[in-house]
Amino acid sequence: MKPIPDDPNFVRRFEAHIDRSAGPSACALFDMAPGEDGYGTWTWTGPNGERWKYRAHRLALTLADPPASPGLYALHECNTRMCCNTTEGHLYWGTALDNAADRDRPYRRWQIRNRRLAADGQLGLFTPTAAMFDTSTADRT
Repeated sequence: MKPIPDDPNFVRRFEAHIDRSAGPSACALFDMAPGEDGYGTWTWTGPNGERWKYRAHRLALTLADPPASPGLYALHECNTRMCCNTTEGHLYWGTALDNAADRDRPYRRWQIRNRRLAADGQLGLFTPTAAMFDTSTADRT
């Protein structure tokens, strides 16, 4: 990630694009258009007029809690790509292995599949919820 500029307007302008109106425990959505991959991108004019691009969720987490290592990923526990809420249950730092494990969870696999079907103009079979894939409370009798 590019360095965070010393300009005091940088954080103020970035924060102005995060909608926190749903409350502190809800997803705080980045209000600019998502990229083709569904993630928010924040662009800032850097030194010499060059454009610096930041992933909105990664920038939000870096501002709130800088990563312990540059190789860490900003992961979404809430599974909402535009979310910039840095509180528990939303964004957290993880490794590439954590990112792959999160992607391969059954609930996420359904989300990815339904998103691809929708992009092709098709409907998914149903809308899954996380509870459908939670085996920790399943009746084992």
